[in-house]
Amino acid sequence: MAEYSDSTKRHWELQKLIAETTNLTRPLWLQLGTWIALATLGISVTGNIIQYNSAKLEKATVELETARLKFEQTDLDVKLKDKKQLLETVNSELAKQRAVLVRVQAAIASPSVTKNELANLTAELSSSTQALQNVNEGAVKALSISASPLARAREMELKGFQALTERDFEGAEKAFQESENAVNGYHYSYEIARLLRQKRSDTADPSKQKDIIAVILKKYSGGASADQKEKLRAMTQ
Repeated sequence: MAEYSDSTKRHWELQKLIAETTNLTRPLWLQLGTWIALATLGISVTGNIIQYNSAKLEKATVELETARLKFEQTDLDVKLKDKKQLLETVNSELAKQRAVLVRVQAAIASPSVTKNELANLTAELSSSTQALQNVNEGAVKALSISASPLARAREMELKGFQALTERDFEGAEKAFQESENAVNGYHYSYEIARLLRQKRSDTADPSKQKDIIAVILKKYSGGASADQKEKLRAMTQ
Protein backbone atom coordinates (compact mmCIF):
# COMPACT_ATOMS: atom_id res chain seq x y z
CA MET A 1 0.00 0.00 0.00
CA ALA A 2 1.46 3.36 -1.06
CA GLU A 3 2.61 5.74 1.65
CA TYR A 4 2.33 9.48 1.22
CA SER A 5 4.78 12.00 2.44
CA ASP A 6 3.95 14.48 5.09
CA SER A 7 4.08 17.31 2.55
CA THR A 8 1.55 15.55 0.32
CA LYS A 9 -0.80 15.01 3.27
CA ARG A 10 -0.47 18.65 4.30
CA HIS A 11 -1.21 19.66 0.70
CA TRP A 12 -4.43 17.64 0.70
CA GLU A 13 -5.54 19.00 4.04
CA LEU A 14 -4.87 22.51 2.75
CA GLN A 15 -6.95 21.85 -0.37
CA LYS A 16 -9.80 20.48 1.77
CA LEU A 17 -9.70 23.54 4.01
CA ILE A 18 -9.73 25.85 0.99
CA ALA A 19 -12.76 24.00 -0.45
CA GLU A 20 -14.65 24.25 2.84
CA THR A 21 -13.81 27.92 3.16
CA THR A 22 -14.93 28.54 -0.42
CA ASN A 23 -18.21 26.77 0.23
CA LEU A 24 -18.88 28.92 3.28
CA THR A 25 -18.28 32.10 1.27
CA ARG A 26 -20.86 31.09 -1.36
CA PRO A 27 -24.38 32.54 -1.12
CA LEU A 28 -26.57 30.68 1.36
CA TRP A 29 -28.96 29.52 -1.34
CA LEU A 30 -26.12 27.79 -3.26
CA GLN A 31 -24.98 25.65 -0.35
CA LEU A 32 -26.25 22.06 -0.66
CA GLY A 33 -26.10 21.47 3.06
CA THR A 34 -28.34 24.47 3.65
CA TRP A 35 -30.96 23.15 1.25
CA ILE A 36 -30.88 19.72 2.85
CA ALA A 37 -31.28 21.28 6.29
CA LEU A 38 -34.13 23.51 5.10
CA ALA A 39 -35.87 20.58 3.40
CA THR A 40 -35.57 18.48 6.53
CA LEU A 41 -36.88 21.36 8.64
CA GLY A 42 -39.76 21.90 6.23
CA ILE A 43 -40.75 18.24 6.32
CA SER A 44 -40.54 18.25 10.10
CA VAL A 45 -42.61 21.42 10.43
CA THR A 46 -45.21 20.14 7.95
CA GLY A 47 -45.47 16.87 9.83
CA ASN A 48 -45.88 18.72 13.12
CA ILE A 49 -48.59 20.95 11.63
CA ILE A 50 -50.49 17.92 10.29
CA GLN A 51 -50.22 16.16 13.65
CA TYR A 52 -51.32 19.32 15.46
CA ASN A 53 -54.35 19.79 13.20
CA SER A 54 -55.24 16.13 13.52
CA ALA A 55 -55.01 16.38 17.29
CA LYS A 56 -57.21 19.49 17.26
CA LEU A 57 -59.80 17.70 15.12
CA GLU A 58 -59.80 14.67 17.42
CA LYS A 59 -60.13 16.93 20.46
CA ALA A 60 -63.03 18.85 18.87
CA THR A 61 -64.76 15.56 18.02
CA VAL A 62 -64.35 14.27 21.57
CA GLU A 63 -65.60 17.56 23.02
CA LEU A 64 -68.65 17.50 20.73
CA GLU A 65 -69.49 13.91 21.66
CA THR A 66 -68.96 14.71 25.36
CA ALA A 67 -71.31 17.70 25.07
CA ARG A 68 -73.94 15.50 23.43
CA LEU A 69 -73.65 12.87 26.13
CA LYS A 70 -73.88 15.51 28.87
CA PHE A 71 -76.99 16.95 27.23
CA GLU A 72 -78.58 13.51 27.00
CA GLN A 73 -77.65 12.71 30.61
CA THR A 74 -79.09 16.03 31.83
CA ASP A 75 -82.28 15.44 29.89
CA LEU A 76 -82.59 11.92 31.29
CA ASP A 77 -82.00 13.19 34.83
CA VAL A 78 -84.80 15.73 34.41
CA LYS A 79 -87.13 13.07 33.01
CA LEU A 80 -86.33 10.73 35.89
CA LYS A 81 -86.97 13.46 38.45
CA ASP A 82 -90.32 14.29 36.82
CA LYS A 83 -91.34 10.64 36.82
CA LYS A 84 -90.47 10.29 40.51
CA GLN A 85 -92.59 13.34 41.34
CA LEU A 86 -95.50 11.91 39.34
CA LEU A 87 -95.26 8.60 41.16
CA GLU A 88 -95.16 10.40 44.52
CA THR A 89 -98.31 12.31 43.58
CA VAL A 90 -100.11 9.13 42.50
CA ASN A 91 -99.03 7.33 45.68
CA SER A 92 -100.23 10.25 47.78
CA GLU A 93 -103.69 10.16 46.18
CA LEU A 94 -103.84 6.38 46.60
CA ALA A 95 -103.03 6.76 50.30
CA LYS A 96 -105.81 9.34 50.67
CA GLN A 97 -108.32 7.04 48.99
CA ARG A 98 -107.30 4.09 51.15
CA ALA A 99 -107.84 6.23 54.26
CA VAL A 100 -111.33 7.19 53.06
CA LEU A 101 -112.17 3.55 52.30
CA VAL A 102 -111.06 2.52 55.79
CA ARG A 103 -113.37 5.13 57.32
CA VAL A 104 -116.25 4.07 55.06
CA GLN A 105 -115.79 0.41 56.01
CA ALA A 106 -115.62 1.33 59.71
CA ALA A 107 -118.76 3.44 59.40
CA ILE A 108 -120.68 0.66 57.63
CA ALA A 109 -119.69 -1.80 60.35
CA SER A 110 -120.79 0.60 63.09
CA PRO A 111 -124.42 0.21 64.20
CA SER A 112 -124.51 3.81 65.39
CA VAL A 113 -123.54 5.42 62.06
CA THR A 114 -126.06 7.92 60.74
CA LYS A 115 -127.26 8.38 57.18
CA ASN A 116 -125.69 11.83 57.19
CA GLU A 117 -122.26 10.40 58.08
CA LEU A 118 -122.54 7.73 55.39
CA ALA A 119 -123.58 10.35 52.82
CA ASN A 120 -120.58 12.54 53.73
CA LEU A 121 -118.18 9.59 53.58
CA THR A 122 -119.64 8.48 50.23
CA ALA A 123 -119.20 12.00 48.84
CA GLU A 124 -115.63 12.09 50.13
CA LEU A 125 -114.90 8.70 48.54
CA SER A 126 -116.35 9.87 45.23
CA SER A 127 -114.24 13.04 45.37
CA SER A 128 -111.12 11.02 46.22
CA THR A 129 -111.78 8.62 43.34
CA GLN A 130 -112.16 11.51 40.91
CA ALA A 131 -108.96 13.13 42.17
CA LEU A 132 -107.07 9.86 41.74
CA GLN A 133 -108.44 9.45 38.22
CA ASN A 134 -107.36 12.98 37.32
CA VAL A 135 -103.88 12.35 38.71
CA ASN A 136 -103.59 9.10 36.76
CA GLU A 137 -104.68 10.76 33.51
CA GLY A 138 -102.22 13.60 34.08
CA ALA A 139 -99.44 11.15 34.85
CA VAL A 140 -100.08 9.12 31.70
CA LYS A 141 -100.09 12.28 29.60
CA ALA A 142 -96.99 13.70 31.25
CA LEU A 143 -95.08 10.43 30.90
CA SER A 144 -95.95 10.19 27.22
CA ILE A 145 -94.72 13.76 26.74
CA SER A 146 -91.58 13.07 28.77
CA ALA A 147 -90.69 10.34 26.31
CA SER A 148 -89.82 13.23 24.01
CA PRO A 149 -87.53 14.55 22.73
CA LEU A 150 -84.80 11.91 23.18
CA ALA A 151 -87.04 8.91 22.69
CA ARG A 152 -88.62 10.62 19.70
CA ALA A 153 -85.20 11.38 18.21
CA ARG A 154 -84.13 7.75 18.65
CA GLU A 155 -87.42 6.41 17.29
CA MET A 156 -87.19 8.52 14.13
CA GLU A 157 -83.49 7.74 13.68
CA LEU A 158 -84.23 4.01 13.63
CA LYS A 159 -87.19 4.64 11.34
CA GLY A 160 -84.87 6.52 8.99
CA PHE A 161 -82.38 3.64 8.82
CA GLN A 162 -85.25 1.22 8.28
CA ALA A 163 -86.49 3.35 5.38
CA LEU A 164 -83.00 3.23 3.86
CA THR A 165 -82.98 -0.58 4.00
CA GLU A 166 -86.24 -0.46 2.02
CA ARG A 167 -84.80 2.07 -0.47
CA ASP A 168 -87.35 4.63 0.66
CA PHE A 169 -84.98 7.59 0.46
CA GLU A 170 -87.73 10.19 0.72
CA GLY A 171 -89.11 8.56 3.85
CA ALA A 172 -85.62 8.25 5.27
CA GLU A 173 -84.93 11.95 4.72
CA LYS A 174 -88.14 12.92 6.51
CA ALA A 175 -87.46 10.56 9.41
CA PHE A 176 -83.91 11.79 9.97
CA GLN A 177 -85.09 15.39 9.79
CA GLU A 178 -87.74 14.66 12.42
CA SER A 179 -85.03 13.08 14.58
CA GLU A 180 -82.94 16.23 14.22
CA ASN A 181 -85.98 18.40 15.00
CA ALA A 182 -86.64 16.42 18.18
CA VAL A 183 -83.08 16.82 19.47
CA ASN A 184 -80.77 19.20 17.66
CA GLY A 185 -77.48 17.47 16.90
CA TYR A 186 -78.76 13.98 17.79
CA HIS A 187 -76.14 11.52 16.54
CA TYR A 188 -75.84 12.01 12.74
CA SER A 189 -79.49 12.69 11.92
CA TYR A 190 -78.72 16.18 10.61
CA GLU A 191 -75.84 14.98 8.43
CA ILE A 192 -77.87 12.13 6.92
CA ALA A 193 -80.92 14.33 6.27
CA ARG A 194 -78.68 16.93 4.59
CA LEU A 195 -76.95 14.29 2.46
CA LEU A 196 -80.27 12.84 1.30
CA ARG A 197 -81.53 16.33 0.42
CA GLN A 198 -78.43 17.04 -1.60
CA LYS A 199 -78.65 13.68 -3.40
CA ARG A 200 -82.38 13.59 -4.13
CA SER A 201 -81.80 13.56 -7.89
CA ASP A 202 -79.46 10.56 -7.51
CA THR A 203 -81.80 8.31 -5.53
CA ALA A 204 -83.56 7.05 -8.68
CA ASP A 205 -80.27 5.61 -9.99
CA PRO A 206 -79.45 2.20 -8.40
CA SER A 207 -75.69 2.67 -8.80
CA LYS A 208 -75.85 6.08 -7.15
CA GLN A 209 -78.05 4.67 -4.41
CA LYS A 210 -75.14 2.37 -3.53
CA ASP A 211 -72.79 5.35 -3.29
CA ILE A 212 -75.18 7.22 -0.97
CA ILE A 213 -75.63 4.21 1.29
CA ALA A 214 -71.87 3.55 1.29
CA VAL A 215 -71.23 7.09 2.54
CA ILE A 216 -73.85 6.74 5.28
CA LEU A 217 -72.42 3.38 6.33
CA LYS A 218 -68.87 4.70 6.50
CA LYS A 219 -69.54 8.02 8.23
CA TYR A 220 -72.97 8.16 9.83
CA SER A 221 -74.23 4.66 10.72
CA GLY A 222 -73.42 4.77 14.43
CA GLY A 223 -77.10 4.90 15.41
CA ALA A 224 -78.24 2.03 13.18
CA SER A 225 -79.05 -1.37 14.67
CA ALA A 226 -76.79 -4.32 13.83
CA ASP A 227 -79.48 -5.79 11.60
CA GLN A 228 -79.94 -2.50 9.75
CA LYS A 229 -76.18 -2.15 9.19
CA GLU A 230 -76.04 -5.67 7.78
CA LYS A 231 -78.86 -4.93 5.35
CA LEU A 232 -77.25 -1.66 4.28
CA ARG A 233 -73.91 -3.42 3.67
CA ALA A 234 -75.66 -5.96 1.46
CA MET A 235 -77.18 -3.10 -0.54
CA THR A 236 -73.73 -1.75 -1.41
CA GLN A 237 -72.57 -5.04 -2.97
